[in-house]
Amino acid sequence: MNAHELFLDFMPAISVVFKLGFIPSEDEIYELTDEQYDSYKQQGGDVAKRLYTIIPKNYKYLTQTSEVGLLTGPDASVLMKAAEFLRGYAKKEGCVSDRSDDILAFAAERFPSYFSEGTKFAKPHLKLLRPGETPPTPQVEWLSLISNVLGGDKALTVKIAAKEEKLTGKAHEPPKAFVPHPNIFCSKGEPPMKIYNTLTREKEDFVPLDENEVKIYVCGPTVYNFFHIGNARPFVVFDTLRKYMEYKGYNVNFVQNFTDVDDKIINRAKEEGASASEVSEKYIGEYYKDAAALNIRKATAHPKVTENMDEIVGFVRGLVGKGFAYETGGDVYYSTRQFDGYGKLSKQRIEDLEIGARIEASEKKKDPLDFALWKARKADDEIAWDSPWGMGRPGWHIECSAMSRKYLAETIDIHAGGQDLIFPHHENEIAQSEAENGKPFAKYWMHNGYITIDDEKMSKSKGNFFMVRDILKDFSGEAIRFFLLSGHYRSPLNFSDALMEQAKSGLARLQNAKSNLKHLVQTGSGEMTAGEKTEYEKFGLHKDSFVSAMDDDLNTADAVSAVFELVTAINTAVKDGASKGFAEKSLELLQSLTDVLGLLQDEADESVDGEIAALIEERQRARKEKNFARADEIRDLLKERGITLKDTPQGVQIVREP
Repeated sequence: MNAHELFLDFMPAISVVFKLGFIPSEDEIYELTDEQYDSYKQQGGDVAKRLYTIIPKNYKYLTQTSEVGLLTGPDASVLMKAAEFLRGYAKKEGCVSDRSDDILAFAAERFPSYFSEGTKFAKPHLKLLRPGETPPTPQVEWLSLISNVLGGDKALTVKIAAKEEKLTGKAHEPPKAFVPHPNIFCSKGEPPMKIYNTLTREKEDFVPLDENEVKIYVCGPTVYNFFHIGNARPFVVFDTLRKYMEYKGYNVNFVQNFTDVDDKIINRAKEEGASASEVSEKYIGEYYKDAAALNIRKATAHPKVTENMDEIVGFVRGLVGKGFAYETGGDVYYSTRQFDGYGKLSKQRIEDLEIGARIEASEKKKDPLDFALWKARKADDEIAWDSPWGMGRPGWHIECSAMSRKYLAETIDIHAGGQDLIFPHHENEIAQSEAENGKPFAKYWMHNGYITIDDEKMSKSKGNFFMVRDILKDFSGEAIRFFLLSGHYRSPLNFSDALMEQAKSGLARLQNAKSNLKHLVQTGSGEMTAGEKTEYEKFGLHKDSFVSAMDDDLNTADAVSAVFELVTAINTAVKDGASKGFAEKSLELLQSLTDVLGLLQDEADESVDGEIAALIEERQRARKEKNFARADEIRDLLKERGITLKDTPQGVQIVREP
């Protein structure tokens, strides 16, 4: 008996679901008639939405709980047909994604005998919820809903042998109604971006907490010096993430802090004979200069520790009041063992952390694993603020918890930073925020890999510690940015002069393509021809490749490759000239993609001084007079000065060497 025959056998049981009055054939699944579509949409759509919405979100809980019997025998065919109907409905609606494969995967997992490899009903890949995650819809509610969807007790036998407390943590009454999110069933936009979540160690669909705003917090610099190439990587990577999300239509609230209170700042102030505030303000200004050179946009907000002391003190007071922190001799420590989830980000157990922990002689904490939230002032001339525990200043970790809550929310979409911050900084932030707020701190955690120098770990002791300010003496900011985006952000990235030269050359290729298109726009005329329109449509494949790469966990390396493929296609298309319309559209497409990467933002200086202009004019006369020896001589002379003359049907184009 095939799947279609199974569906016919059980049609009476699900007539309450669809009430369509017809039985679809295999071909009709994907091409519903207008009459069938309208009937399905009006009478069966809501039920199918419920089926579609519920199964994917609770799949793992259903398969993990052996005490719950879900479906019996041939009910798999009912699920299969419901999924197929969803596909037909989605195609009519013009949906990009209906996720009906999730329903098919659920049925295939529960009833493998009804699905065979090599057919269109073969089990597809399914992304599961992470262990321990509370399902959006409690399991007991799911059981009630799926029973209703598939025709009640006649079509489905549901046996709940496990206690509700075990499944959901508390008892739940089955809901009287269920209203799915309108965007869950039918997405007419692009498929969701995938982000590797450090918390789960899996790539996950990016679904913002608020569809109107994406909230991102990125740990910023401790401002006691210029920032180095290792610091630059997260600044560039997550600036690119922000740009790409805006490209996709999101409104992004992007916060990056300045740590302007720290032992390093205090020590630098003593060295320079200045105050701590003078040192921090100086290097905040220097940060902005170097960040601008790398085309890093200013954040929506750049909060400083010194400007948010009331919020920080209030946060610490809240933790003390809840029993997660304690005061001793003017210091306040977080009691790590009080937080059950400690170690979930770094995947470290408390037992393992105990082995290497020790208490310094000067510390008064109760447990070696506890960390400072507030530090008592040690000397009268030390920078300090008043608090319930006396004069002092905050520990490092608490500032981000307090400022993230103030400038974004108690729960944010993305928290990001370098790999070195996973433990202890971000682990401690989670402990602080979730203990105080009683909510998850961040839905997604993103961390970039390390920078190595000539394949060795960067360190001051080895003398391979390079400030961006120094690198800018030899390379442009865009070349540095290009280099930092040339590898996947989670992979280690080796820095060397040779690799920077490669980045410089790669960027020059993009700059030349842009310059060539600008020249065609300035000197060309006319709208796109029919042939050019066909060629331009092919460029869409390169745009799709770019988007696909960026959607795959911000794969800038593959995105850059897609841009190069586009440039190759454009250069081939315009090598013998092009209409102004074609050049304009091609330039617009190229610029839209490089804007996301933060590249080609610097307008090339195409002006020439009087001497150079005179040489160009003389070369043109020599060519007209067929004095090619003199023309070649002038060409070589200009090349020595970094200028290449390119003869085109539209005239001479000046190309400056990088």
